[in-house]
Amino acid sequence: MNYWVFKSEPGTWSWQDQVEAGTAEWDGVRNHQAANNMKAMRTGDKGFFYHSVGERAIVGMVEVVKGYYPARPICRAVSAWWTCAPWQAQPAR
Repeated sequence: MNYWVFKSEPGTWSWQDQVEAGTAEWDGVRNHQAANNMKAMRTGDKGFFYHSVGERAIVGMVEVVKGYYPARPICRAVSAWWTCAPWQAQPAR
């Protein structure tokens, strides 16, 4: 099992959004290195949900519930690096 950091801007996707959604896809990754990291994620890996703006803190823990799979590009002009790794919200301990 590996541990990862899931960095998100709270105004785009917050910890509260994740908790309310339960399981959600992580997509729209445009950074090449981040996309490669997501391709390495496996079911059962754990992660720290990090708010990158404002409080700049780990605000929860998540679990990868499905490994990498190619996503459907919504708008090719926005990103060439659409990848998904759905995750399940876990309560912070």
